[in-house]
Amino acid sequence: MTQTDRSDCAIALTGMACLFPGAEDLAAFRHNLRTGVDAIREVPPQRWEPLFYDPESAAPDRFYCLRGGFVDDLVDFDPLVFGIMPVAAEGAEPDQMISLKLAAAVLADAGYREGDYDAAKAGVIIARGNYIGAGMTRLEQHVRTSAQLVHALQRLVPGIDAAALARVKAEFQGGLGHYGPDTAIGLVPNLTASRLANRLNLFGPAYTVDAACAGSLLAVDQAVRELRSGRCDLVLAGGIHLSHDVAFWSVFSQLGALSRDQQIRPFDRRADGLLIGEGAGMVCLKRLEDAERDGDRIYAVIRGVGIASDGRTGSLMSPSVDGQVLALERAWREAGLEPERLGFLEAHGTGTPAGDAAELETLTRFFGSARPEHPPIGLGSVKSMIGHTMPAAGMAGLIKAALAIYHGEHLPTLHCEHPCDALRDTRFLPVNVCAPWETRAGETRIAAVNAFGFGGINAHLVLESVADPAPVVDPRATVLVAPPSATTTDLPRLAVFAAEDGEDLVRALTEKRSCVEAGSASWRVAIVNPTEARLERAKTIVRRGVPWRGRNGIYFTNRPVVTPEAKLAFVFPGVDSSFEPRLADIANHFHMALPARTDPGALQSDLLAAGIGIIQTNRFLHRTLLRLGIEPDAVAGHSIGEWSGLMAAGCVPEREADAFGEQLQPGSLNVPDVQFLAAGCSLERAREAMIGLDDLSVSHENCPRQVILCGRPYAIAEIEQRLQDLQVLTRVLPFQSGFHSPLYRDYLEPHRAFFLEFPMFPPRIPLWSATLAAPYPEDVPAIRELSLRHLVEPVRFRSLIERMYADGFRTFVQVGTGSLPGFIADTLGDRPHLALHANLSKRTGLEQLAHMSAALWAEGAAVDPSHFREGRAEPAAMSEPASSSAEKRATMRLKLGVPLVELNTPLELPRGGERPDRRALPFVADLGPTGTAGRAFQSLLGEIETAGSDVVRALAGQRSEAPGLNESLIEPDWSASGSRERPPGNDEGGSLVRTFTRHLSVDRVPELLDHTFFAQPPDWPILNDRYPVVPMTMSLQIMVDIARESAPGFVVTALEDIQAFRWLLVDEPLDLRIVTRRLDAHRLEIDLKGYARATAVLADAPPDIPEAPDAPIAGETSPDIDADTLYRDRWMFHGPAYQGVTALEGIGPQGIRGRIALRRGPGSLLDSAGQLLGYWIMARNDKDRLAMPIGIGRIEFFGPDPEIGEELGCSVEIGSLTDQEVSADMVIWRGDQVWARIEGWRDRRFETDERLWRIIMQVDRHLLAVPRPCGALVFRDRYRLALSRDQLSRRFLTKVERDAYGDLDPRLKRRWLNGRIVAKDALRHHLDLATRHPIFPAEIRIEGPAEGVVTAHYRDERWLIVVALHGDLAVARLGRTPLGLAVADLHGEAMETMPSVAHFLTHDELAMLPGTEPAREAVRFWAAKRAYARWRGAVPDSDLRNFSITHVHPKRIEVEDRLGAPCWVATYASRNASGRTPGPESPSPGERRSRRQAPEETQDYIITWTE
Repeated sequence: MTQTDRSDCAIALTGMACLFPGAEDLAAFRHNLRTGVDAIREVPPQRWEPLFYDPESAAPDRFYCLRGGFVDDLVDFDPLVFGIMPVAAEGAEPDQMISLKLAAAVLADAGYREGDYDAAKAGVIIARGNYIGAGMTRLEQHVRTSAQLVHALQRLVPGIDAAALARVKAEFQGGLGHYGPDTAIGLVPNLTASRLANRLNLFGPAYTVDAACAGSLLAVDQAVRELRSGRCDLVLAGGIHLSHDVAFWSVFSQLGALSRDQQIRPFDRRADGLLIGEGAGMVCLKRLEDAERDGDRIYAVIRGVGIASDGRTGSLMSPSVDGQVLALERAWREAGLEPERLGFLEAHGTGTPAGDAAELETLTRFFGSARPEHPPIGLGSVKSMIGHTMPAAGMAGLIKAALAIYHGEHLPTLHCEHPCDALRDTRFLPVNVCAPWETRAGETRIAAVNAFGFGGINAHLVLESVADPAPVVDPRATVLVAPPSATTTDLPRLAVFAAEDGEDLVRALTEKRSCVEAGSASWRVAIVNPTEARLERAKTIVRRGVPWRGRNGIYFTNRPVVTPEAKLAFVFPGVDSSFEPRLADIANHFHMALPARTDPGALQSDLLAAGIGIIQTNRFLHRTLLRLGIEPDAVAGHSIGEWSGLMAAGCVPEREADAFGEQLQPGSLNVPDVQFLAAGCSLERAREAMIGLDDLSVSHENCPRQVILCGRPYAIAEIEQRLQDLQVLTRVLPFQSGFHSPLYRDYLEPHRAFFLEFPMFPPRIPLWSATLAAPYPEDVPAIRELSLRHLVEPVRFRSLIERMYADGFRTFVQVGTGSLPGFIADTLGDRPHLALHANLSKRTGLEQLAHMSAALWAEGAAVDPSHFREGRAEPAAMSEPASSSAEKRATMRLKLGVPLVELNTPLELPRGGERPDRRALPFVADLGPTGTAGRAFQSLLGEIETAGSDVVRALAGQRSEAPGLNESLIEPDWSASGSRERPPGNDEGGSLVRTFTRHLSVDRVPELLDHTFFAQPPDWPILNDRYPVVPMTMSLQIMVDIARESAPGFVVTALEDIQAFRWLLVDEPLDLRIVTRRLDAHRLEIDLKGYARATAVLADAPPDIPEAPDAPIAGETSPDIDADTLYRDRWMFHGPAYQGVTALEGIGPQGIRGRIALRRGPGSLLDSAGQLLGYWIMARNDKDRLAMPIGIGRIEFFGPDPEIGEELGCSVEIGSLTDQEVSADMVIWRGDQVWARIEGWRDRRFETDERLWRIIMQVDRHLLAVPRPCGALVFRDRYRLALSRDQLSRRFLTKVERDAYGDLDPRLKRRWLNGRIVAKDALRHHLDLATRHPIFPAEIRIEGPAEGVVTAHYRDERWLIVVALHGDLAVARLGRTPLGLAVADLHGEAMETMPSVAHFLTHDELAMLPGTEPAREAVRFWAAKRAYARWRGAVPDSDLRNFSITHVHPKRIEVEDRLGAPCWVATYASRNASGRTPGPESPSPGERRSRRQAPEETQDYIITWTE
């Protein structure tokens, strides 16, 4: 072909490689794309420190956003394999190393070794922005910042010694890492491409391009031109961006381009900006005819690329639709295809309102508007998953589009639940879930990619699938059969054959017609390392028609196990004596880092090392399977293999998990005096043999014929003998840990702290638990709790497999080494299933992968056999000496961030370490010794110095005089405790553990109906709405009773270290599990599992009884209320069984005293003491009055228990009062003797203001919303804490409504709840004016949306209520017919979300604005139009310019639409909004009669409604 002939030839995309957030390679990226993984997270501290985040600051060194896409955990690099010294790699820009790694991977993916292509005609073009990278940042700090530091110290500390300055500079530069001649070359920007050409021996063009966000497609365009010109036969094109430097973030923060909502939502009407991502991608390009000639796999064909600039525009930051359309026109003209055939568009889609709007306008202009006769075109933006990767963005989009074409799938986009209005007018529809890309017979798939760069550089690319999207015949059939001399050290090869019947399959074997995809064919054969003998053997097997599974490397079936409905699971093994992984050849082949710990001998010496090695091996093989395109529908694990499952499911970040494992000490997982025994019998038989044996439990039920027992050596010896007498095979296992048994509870401490503090996330794919034999929960607290339970509860692997099989799983792949396939086969028996090993000690790693792939393919799984075809090797990037191997190489993790340098060497100050005279400092001396500013500044320095001294004393172990904040604020809804467990004692009590159960219900303890948190109407049928809970003091009573039962003959003299973890809710009966542990002869730990814990102090005899106090409370006065009022007015929520306060005698700044009596409710006496403290908090504070007990330091008991009705004295002395917590000491006495003394009673305070406090006390008599003279009710939501919103939801919603509320997207919950609150208050206000009858919010049921017209039901009547929401405001009005209602919140935060006037007012309407306060009047216009639009039934957030303002009056505005339907809209402005001075406002007549009115609103808003 001549050069002229090539000018418009098609370009084949034959290889791809990438690294993006959450995806270290192409397989992981495809997996994430298919499953919709959101890889966005908070910025890692090593990229930039938390001090830079300040959403309220506009300073250039403070950012209002802290989420993005990061690859820090994925940038492992082996420099030696590329002939680079580690010190040079460490100091270079990381993008040079990553591009080199990707280049090797993309060539491998294309199936090329060095020498397989003409190096003289092979080039590389990479898009790389000129943003500052980590390497250059370190250099700048080495050179300039170090000098600036020294200069500043010289100015600030006159006379400082030059040697001291030199030490500071050296320490600062040392903290940045090495810099010298060997690293300097790695900072030259163009080496990102040149180093690649150097290391891979490419002689074609090698250069970088910078076209901002369009850079990747510019690189592809250049590559296409090189191929079409004939100068190159192969070109690598890529894009890379690895910059999250603070300077880079500052630019985007100052531009306001980042999302304040911390979420990137392309094409969603809530979109408010982008999130920054990072990553790299690379593709291998060849001319199509060359690729077809060479038998290359072709992902997609590039038909056209269009490039255009915006030309002269009003602003560099405003995208031009004209320039974008021109790029599309040029690309499709070059492609020669009809735009009507487009099936999927990967958009630029940044999530910035202006950018998305321009792009949608471009798409509408070029592809036309939505029309019924045209099917919608799929639309997506990978930025919704990984953020905006700048110059690499186009490459991410290209790879996504190519994968979609190649695999015939529409890949989803995220966070477009509410498409913007402009999108509805286009032909495009967001792809929300992964779905097949259906095409008609003979029709190709066509996709396109947009990439529009800052400053107006635009690129568009058109892709098409090859003529037959699913080729059948392998063009390399002539090299199918291996020569007799082939050895197992070569890459195993896999030949696959498929047909609709046996005769055709035999014919295919005879003709050696290997296929790539089997389609629906059910007769299948896969042969590993095919030879003539194996082909003949396979034909014999096929003629018999009986499935054949693996012997002689042949796999055959005519009844595939894997059907479209059947699911595939990865199962990760735990500790197994058969741990002998074969990984070296896999690591060499795929260029992966070999796990550091794979020594089988570790099981005999160090369980920790063995466990880390098993987890590393599991992770290594998991990555390998993903690279082979084998993806699970769910994951599960056995024992510590479940930890691998947590990582595979995305619940646990790998880097943090590795760090935790590395910090554990050798031997720390070994438990003394514990053994495991494997027994070849059923669970039932083992339990029969265990009868009468203590210190023994079943730790694993592996399958019907194997269990593992864990116990003390004497118990293991006894059970072993019993089982052997029953002819059961047994074996003592070579490791000691106590995992999955009660014996490990004493060793949970490091794991407890780890699981409470460790970052965890909901599973990205289903994760099954062998503890529950069910899927893991979705919420993180429950995952933490289950992870702890997993350590001390048995592994129910048999039950797990049974449940998974019932759920549709038929294929189980063990991702690791071990015995799980055998356990699965024993469990499932003859039921159709497949249980496979990914790694076996008897085969090389690659050979076993080939066998596994063969078995999967033969049984119907979607496996790509081309990974094991001849010539499809993944070679090393460079030729290496024969002796080199993966074991001898060590990877390094590239440093992408430049954290602030910590200096630790003390600085010697002048004059022997004395502080310099502040007046000598230039910037202070200039102020003058008597200047106000000077004195203030010197005072400030003094305060800073004092604070610094306090820190120094604290670090030195000195106590601070000021009380510290308690960091253990336990909230009621916590599901697990973070408290520390004591080690077992060594006294005669030993560590005896006993378990008790107490059945709790309101039927068993009806007094608990008098301890319900939320008042409801009498005889309210829904118990959950009342929320009956066990008082903390009843828990204490249970503990005392248990202690007495556990230690007969002893006296319980005290409870100490009492901690309450969460409410013990009894709306449904529950069995409370209680575990006691004898710490020593006189202390018993009592654990109400999941709810509370304390230690009981035991004595042989009662203690001496002290005398009762007789001193009054300091500063005591008479309380404002009496005991009857305390309960009648609901200061306390308690019913008669817990109304134990009989008198309030005195109250002062430091305490309260009164009389309390024992009532029928269990724990009522101590609860009444707590009520006294609760009333003190309510009476002495204006806010945050609600408080609940969370712990007690110590309670001492003296004398016998009181009788019901007996009255005792009680005094409460306040210890400390903070915004979060109150602590107090109490004394309870009878007569002149103390009955109980309480130290450190702690109450947690909850957010309450005056409005919420009135609701808490009497929700049926007060409103949270404020009635206004205009007839509307207004609720301003000031409650940000989750606990406060939980309080509101429980007081205003019924259980059915709360369930609906809980199912909402968390981002929608606040608005929905606010709408329900104001709607219910609107009806309660209306009924109160008419009936004066108290009404609870739960008596009203609301149906309808969060905003708009809803229906309210009360008893047998119903009302229409209109709700409007904006900012923090919710407004509601009753009406006989639907009306339009809107509200404008003029508070600062809400005003920031207002559109500009150009988006809702026409030029004529702008002329109507007054000369004074035009902005406020514009908001009134906006609200009037919104009310009108809702009255007309327009969709939310319609273009308000479609409605016109025709007349304006001070309190009314006339609006009409294009159909000429005018309507007057009334307007009401709050007193501040109307320009009046805040002050008392005369209530309307309705307000005078209502008893429910909440305190006045004082912030601005405007309400509008149609008349």
